Amino acid sequence: MLHKDYMMRMIEIMTRALTRVSVLVEEKKYLDAIDTVTEAGKMITGLDFKMLEYVSDIELTNMIKSKDGLYKGKFLVLGELLSREGELHLSDNNPGKSYDSYLKSLSFFIDGLEENDSIEINEYIPKTDIVIDALSEYDLPVHIKKKLIIYYDITGRYSKADDTIFDAIKSRDKEIYKQAFDFYTRLLEQKDEEIEKGDLTREEVLDSLSEIKNYRA
Repeated sequence: MLHKDYMMRMIEIMTRALTRVSVLVEEKKYLDAIDTVTEAGKMITGLDFKMLEYVSDIELTNMIKSKDGLYKGKFLVLGELLSREGELHLSDNNPGKSYDSYLKSLSFFIDGLEENDSIEINEYIPKTDIVIDALSEYDLPVHIKKKLIIYYDITGRYSKADDTIFDAIKSRDKEIYKQAFDFYTRLLEQKDEEIEKGDLTREEVLDSLSEIKNYRA
């Protein structure tokens, strides 16, 4: 009950803020709109949200996790706020800050979806996909690519996970090999029709697993 009430409170703060943001955007008051998002973020996290633009998504995640045990739903709410912030920075002709906001948004969305088994994830898939699309022109950091693999896995889009693995594997990050091996091994335990729902075939999974082993060698 505590978690549900807390989530409702966070959603209420976010909804009120985003409603105000929409009004300010219509008036082309982008900086005021960004300040509104900043204030909502501060209320939700208890942290100075302006300071957070100088902190990486990894550091920010750890800060929020250490603050309380109700961070899972908080990640999803922050993902939505930061997505809007990214859009606002773009409207204000600041692509660098937009990229940073979108990157944090994507990280939070995926963390929230991965760790939270009490929500209906279908509501957040289109929101997350919007952020992925906004970042599509960038070569994302390896740790974000790892999260994307998780995201495409839990949403059943195995072909996209496969593509992301072979993009990420170029970095020679050792954790990618294990993540990829576990992913393909788990897929092979599924029925053919389940694999095919994710736009892969068993033969393609076997081929990818073999390639991963060759990469590692």
